[in-house]
Amino acid sequence: MVEQRTENPRVGSSILPLATIQSLQNPHCYKLRVFCFQRELPPYHFRCRTVTVAYLGVDPEVIERDADEIERWQMAARQREVLPKRDLLRLIERARMARWDNLGYAISHVDKHRDELAAQLDMPPHTMTLDRYNALMDDLIRRGDREIALSLRRGKLYAEFSRNTGDGQRLTAVVNVSDGKRATLHVKRDAEGGSLKNDIFAPQGGKGVQKWLGVF
Repeated sequence: MVEQRTENPRVGSSILPLATIQSLQNPHCYKLRVFCFQRELPPYHFRCRTVTVAYLGVDPEVIERDADEIERWQMAARQREVLPKRDLLRLIERARMARWDNLGYAISHVDKHRDELAAQLDMPPHTMTLDRYNALMDDLIRRGDREIALSLRRGKLYAEFSRNTGDGQRLTAVVNVSDGKRATLHVKRDAEGGSLKNDIFAPQGGKGVQKWLGVF
């Protein structure tokens, strides 16, 4: 820690403790860094008008929890075990928060599956925009009448959310849970089983398990 001294006659001489850059960057002191920024460092003072916000990284406890979840779910997939409801809710939340790897990749999937999705949902193909595509994916992940499955592909954990379309096909959303990335939304012509790319496919049931908007 270092000291800052002021000789302002309106304030008087005072000594204020400040955190050093080294202490703020110490990877073993995350909670200390939060405490220092919240309690001791400017610009967070009375009637402060700053628009600057300190970013302290992700809490190591959150990183460890997420890694433990992935490892536990991968083991369940390998052993073809069904996850408890609490884990399914966490899986749904993580899948809903997943993002596309990049805009070009997302648009390529919209273009690839536009016609089949539009036909299945009885809507004009030109109305299948990226926003609409994402909304359909979110709805399928959250809704209670779909089924959930875990799968492993090249060591990565995927979650598949699907429901019957009534004509022997399945509307399916796939999310790379290991990397937090959306993979695809498409219509599967084979209503049984997962993708041929899967090394392991483990159905989880999931009907009736719903996740609405909000953080779990």
